Amino acid sequence: MPYIEQLCDGFRQKRLTSDHHTYKEDVFPVVDGYYNMMIGKLKQEIYFNHPNATDCLLDRHKITAVHILGILINQPFLKEGNMNGDTYFDILPNEHFCLLLLQAILLEWHKDPGVEVSVGLPLKYKDCLLLLFRQYRRSRSPQTDDVAFAYALANIVYLIESHFVTITQTVVAAPPPALPAVS
Repeated sequence: MPYIEQLCDGFRQKRLTSDHHTYKEDVFPVVDGYYNMMIGKLKQEIYFNHPNATDCLLDRHKITAVHILGILINQPFLKEGNMNGDTYFDILPNEHFCLLLLQAILLEWHKDPGVEVSVGLPLKYKDCLLLLFRQYRRSRSPQTDDVAFAYALANIVYLIESHFVTITQTVVAAPPPALPAVS
C-alpha cells in the first residue's frame, strides 16, 4: 500500500487546511487487515462450492470497493475540535480521500504509453458519492463486516469506469518498418 499511503499524505498536505485533524499514519496495516478479511469473505461467498476459494480471483471493481471501505471504516483522518469555517475537504476528509483514491485507481487501470486518461465525474455525482460514503461510515454496516455494500460499491465503480473514464490516444504510432526487398 505504499502508493495509497503517499496519496493519503499528499491529500493531507494539499487539501486539508484545518489544524483540527489527526492523521493516523499507522492506519494502513489495519486497512490491509480489513482488506484481507473482506476479500476472503467475498471469495467464500462467490466461490462457496470451490474447493480452493481463497485461490480464486475477484474483479478489480470489487477489490477497489474493498480498499475504499477499508479507508472509510478505519479513517486515516480524525476530526478534533470545532470545524467552523473549514473547507468541505476538512469536514469530510476521509470521504474526499476515498473519492481521490477511486479516481487515482481508475486512472492507473488505463495508464498506458500514448494515451491520456481522465475521469470526468460530474460534480453532482461526486457530491452523491461523498454523501454515500458518509452515510456508510455513519451506519451500522461497518461493524457487521457485511459484504452487501462492497457489491453495491463495486457496481458503482464499474458504472463510473464505463461512463466517465475517457481515454484519448495522444501519440500516433509509427508505421512498422518496411520489410527488406526479396531478390
